[in-house]
Amino acid sequence: MAVSADLYRFIGGLSIDGTGKIIENELDKKSSYVSSHFTPNLQVSGLSVKVRDSIKLDTTQVYSNTTDPDSILYKLQHSALAVTAPGIYRYCQAVMLDCYSIIYSYEDDPILFENLTPGDLDTDINNCLFLSDYFSGHEDTADLASLYNDLMVEFGVIKNFLADLQTMDKETVETYGTV
Repeated sequence: MAVSADLYRFIGGLSIDGTGKIIENELDKKSSYVSSHFTPNLQVSGLSVKVRDSIKLDTTQVYSNTTDPDSILYKLQHSALAVTAPGIYRYCQAVMLDCYSIIYSYEDDPILFENLTPGDLDTDINNCLFLSDYFSGHEDTADLASLYNDLMVEFGVIKNFLADLQTMDKETVETYGTV
């Protein structure tokens, strides 16, 4: 599947192993932020492991940095977070990869969507809570805290209706074939 240059650059630099664990440089392993309320898990879903292998840069689109300025992706790419807090940045990359994988698999590959589990969504919810907690403590990134809160709610909704969504997708495949 082909993605925009913005998304490709953002999630393309994330190294993951076959189980979804993020591979980190030993020097970057220690995060500078410890939340007293939330414990993050630096990994992506099994779904993302499968989707990540098929992500390619869409070379038919002329590059333009026109991502919506109100989006999480734009705000992260136009921040110094990758340099000032690389550990936090990797959590952001992991959450974005899972978001993209969920949307892609639901819309374009329903069979792949069946690999999503409630546990995967729990990891994303916890990571969003952790990131929201981190960003809320910084005046210049308070808007990101709100966006991660919204994303956490969206993951919760997907989790609550996951069985129904997977059943609907399975019925669509059985009726119409793969997309």
